[in-house]
Amino acid sequence: MIVVPNYKEMYRILFQETTKAITALQKAQQLAEELYITYDITDNLIVIGKDADDTSEEEKHPLQD
Repeated sequence: MIVVPNYKEMYRILFQETTKAITALQKAQQLAEELYITYDITDNLIVIGKDADDTSEEEKHPLQD
């Protein structure tokens, strides 16, 4: 007698867990997009490579005052 694994059950579990992972990733992406949309750009600017006090007028972001 040859015993074989229950492939149907294995693939059912794989499908369910893959679906859960995809759903979690989609939810995380949606939350990140909502955060991005609701950010007030003037309050959330980050100056990279310069000291915050060393920003001349022409180097400022166009949306900054």
